[in-house]
Amino acid sequence: MKRLVFIVLALVPATAFAHKPSDSYLTLRPGSTVEARWDIAVRDLDHALALDDDGDGAITWGEIRTREAALGAYAIRHLSLSGDGQTCAPTVHPLATVEHSDGAYLVLPLSFACAAARSLTVDYRLCFDRDPQHRGIVRLDDGSDRTVVLGPRDAVVVAAGD
Repeated sequence: MKRLVFIVLALVPATAFAHKPSDSYLTLRPGSTVEARWDIAVRDLDHALALDDDGDGAITWGEIRTREAALGAYAIRHLSLSGDGQTCAPTVHPLATVEHSDGAYLVLPLSFACAAARSLTVDYRLCFDRDPQHRGIVRLDDGSDRTVVLGPRDAVVVAAGD
């Protein structure tokens, strides 16, 4: 019987055990205040902050709401914006959720106060300490629709310039 199980497992393609790599989606709308929408996979946030308070294997909106301040603080520790070399002060707005093709994501609306900056630098560090395959997909909503994919080796990018 053990041999049969081994043979069956050997025939199952390795891709059946694969999962979609971790990612998040950050949209930035530059201006004197940079408006941002950051979609972060709930599963990634659960790995970082253990959101499933009752241990039932399901993360509810109630569990997210009780941890809203911690979620915002965690996200802000892993993302910073600067305009012309000066750090932009972040403000976290009320959370929401959205479904992407690979599951539930937390929508984190943010505002960054940047004093009339000509260039905007994004320093993105979410999940890199836990998952080196994680990627931040950053879209600049300034009419150019420029998109940049950030990883552990290229986590800083100048998103807007003269």
